[in-house]
Amino acid sequence: QGSSSKANYLLASAGVNADELGRTIDAVDLRGTFEPLQPLQDTDGYLKHEHEQSIIASIEEGRRQTVQDFYQLLDKSLRLNWEQQKEILFEELGRHQPSSNHKSTPSSSPEHLNRRSGSRTFSIEGTTFGGSQLTNPTTRNGTNLPSLDMHGKMMRYDQVVIKLNERRRQNIQFPIIHAFQQASVPNHPEESNNKNNQHTPLIDTWSLLKHIVQEPNSDLIDQQAYLGDPQSSEAKNLRKQLAEGARVHLQQQFLDHINMQIASHPVEANLGGDPSISNKIRAYVELKFCKNGVWQDKRLELINQTPVWARIFYLLRIGQVTEAVQFAKSQETQIRKTEPNFLSYFTSWSTSTDKRLTKTLRDRFIAEYNQRIREVSSDGGLSSNPIDPFKLAIYKIIGRVELQRRNVPIAISSMEDWIWLQLVLVRELDQVVDHQHHHHLSNSNNPSSFDKYGLDDFAQVIAKYGETHFDPNGNRPLMYFRVLLMSGQFEKVRPNYQLDAVHFAIALAYYGLLRISDTVPALEGHPSPSINFARLIYRYTRLFSKSEPEIALQYLYLICLNSDVQPSSLGQQQVNLCHTYIGDLAVETASHEELLGDVRNDGTRVPGMIERDLSLIKLNDQRDYLETIVKQAAERAFRERRLRDSIRLFNIAEEYDKVIGVLNLELGNSLSQPIHDSNLEDGSTLQMSNHSKGATISLTASEDILVVAKNIVEHYDRTNLISCKVSKKNRETCGLLLKLKTILNLHEKGRNEQALGILDSIELLPTGNDLVQIIRKSEQIKDLDESIIKNLDLIVLCGMNILFKVFNELKESPYGDSGRQAKMAEIKTKARAITTFAGMLRYRLSPDTYSQLSRLQAYLH
Repeated sequence: QGSSSKANYLLASAGVNADELGRTIDAVDLRGTFEPLQPLQDTDGYLKHEHEQSIIASIEEGRRQTVQDFYQLLDKSLRLNWEQQKEILFEELGRHQPSSNHKSTPSSSPEHLNRRSGSRTFSIEGTTFGGSQLTNPTTRNGTNLPSLDMHGKMMRYDQVVIKLNERRRQNIQFPIIHAFQQASVPNHPEESNNKNNQHTPLIDTWSLLKHIVQEPNSDLIDQQAYLGDPQSSEAKNLRKQLAEGARVHLQQQFLDHINMQIASHPVEANLGGDPSISNKIRAYVELKFCKNGVWQDKRLELINQTPVWARIFYLLRIGQVTEAVQFAKSQETQIRKTEPNFLSYFTSWSTSTDKRLTKTLRDRFIAEYNQRIREVSSDGGLSSNPIDPFKLAIYKIIGRVELQRRNVPIAISSMEDWIWLQLVLVRELDQVVDHQHHHHLSNSNNPSSFDKYGLDDFAQVIAKYGETHFDPNGNRPLMYFRVLLMSGQFEKVRPNYQLDAVHFAIALAYYGLLRISDTVPALEGHPSPSINFARLIYRYTRLFSKSEPEIALQYLYLICLNSDVQPSSLGQQQVNLCHTYIGDLAVETASHEELLGDVRNDGTRVPGMIERDLSLIKLNDQRDYLETIVKQAAERAFRERRLRDSIRLFNIAEEYDKVIGVLNLELGNSLSQPIHDSNLEDGSTLQMSNHSKGATISLTASEDILVVAKNIVEHYDRTNLISCKVSKKNRETCGLLLKLKTILNLHEKGRNEQALGILDSIELLPTGNDLVQIIRKSEQIKDLDESIIKNLDLIVLCGMNILFKVFNELKESPYGDSGRQAKMAEIKTKARAITTFAGMLRYRLSPDTYSQLSRLQAYLH
């Protein structure tokens, strides 16, 4: 009671009426709160309903999730496919560019030896070799070609590549550059004889490359010298050879220019009866600098009215060093009056194998040059007695001085002259000799005289100037191409004729002068630029791979020219790419037999082109060929669902079990297709009117898959070495599919009695009321091949339709014998068995199939 009073007091202080609250609580009746408002009679039915709703909800959630996953996968696949198609589309669009016409500017001077012809252009590859353009050879049969000349050139190049591969098979050296040069010459005599025709620059460029590699007597160092350590002695020797070859070309080119000038001005040249080199130089110098008997340039130093230094220089310019020395000696008395030591320097330099002065002479030369020539040449011609520019050029060449000043105005008057001077000045560093010279003259007033200036340094100078410096007006498209060749930058060349660019790359790869990669080529400023040679060749062959796959194959062989590059993994990758591209070609073209060979009806193997050229693609034997080329091509065809091609290719590859497996897949697909008119429904094989002729036909020649399958199966069955390689399940599946195909064929032709006999023999469907047998048949379905399982609807309905047709034939028969009645009863039993069998295949057959089965069974009465 005391506690209650305290509680009431506490509640009252908080404003709560404890007595009233207690009465309200006492009035609450909780007896009916937890009782159901309506009695539940069927608890089992309610629980079953809730369970079914849970299952339906789960199924619906699973369906919703499946649909969502499907669309996500579809979207991902579409995006991936779009990226691939977009890349292909950009490649195709990039291959065609608007046409551009460029008028040629013929000139006989060295500055204008190149001309550009108008042409439609396209690009094969956005690489260093592929970023350029050429006349568009979109097809090989003349379609869309701008001229027959371009098509003819492509065919001439083809013949060169074929000859190259023939020599490679024989392991014989082939003058490939000379052959390509001849192929670039038009077949039309009137064009070939036109000295100003558009092909001259291209022919000259081939001639340049021929001089660089010193073909046909090419004695280039192994390609590892070019691709390996640039500081090795082999690499230096190679660069020396390359520079020498380019220099010889420029010298020959300038001599041709001199002859052209003299021929154009025979009266002024006045050669008389002396066709000697020295007399030609005399005539050229007079044509260039003398007008009406007056020498036009006051800086020319005349000795007896002869510009001696100019004549010596131009003799050097055409590579006639011996003639230059002889001419200088003929003027010795007069030359010694102004240059007493020149002949000593000149003779020593000319007789040196590497064009070096002896140490003693070089010391004296440098002192004399600094004292008498350098000061005068540095005043910009302001001196009252300016130095002869040709003398300065000769001294620069002999002493290799002031390499930071690499030009001599007047004497060096064209781009070709300047490049020639650079090639004369370049010298690969000799660690012993150059170190001694540099050490001895370390306190010289001209320390830059001994700066390193090799072919790589010249290449850096070229890169610094860029293409616009060498072709500012855009009318000499091959000029920069040739400059890069002459400076040994073979990977950077960008010829404006893409057709020829591919073949320049082939020639360089043949001589091991191409640094290749398996990815996007290095950028221009990269210290070791490279090109994707395999991709370049592949994209070129795509232009005609479908129309002339045999020619495309010859080009793909060339990818293996780089099989021995270092590192070895890169070389092997080139071989793998070659094999992949050849396999792609074999799959994409219709000429499977010509390329890959074939197998005849009698089992005879016919080798293809590739099999005869295994050495060109680094394959050892037939087994390597089948495994590497044919099998890979077959697997690609299978991935692309080109089942007929994959059957043919797997058969050639001797993958016999896979042949049967793909045959099963194709036969399974053909069950639901219209039946071809064939005489094979009785199970007989294809009969040839001429047996010997039949033996020469390919096993896979027929368009009818049933004929192909029976030919292959019969050939395999009678060859133990083959049949033992085919799995039992595949062979049984193939036999079952062939019989099913025959059943469908017979049913289609109305021969249902015969079809029913074969259907009973295969024991796929139950034939009696034995429930155990029916259950066993239904359980065996899961062990069947997918090619049969996916056709269960068709097979079951076909069986029921055959029973229905036979039943109706018996029913309409005018004979009422007991045998007919027994037969009809047997058919009814089989129909019920099939219906029961189908009922056990839940979720394997469609609802429409069940409805048709029920309707057909109802008609059997």
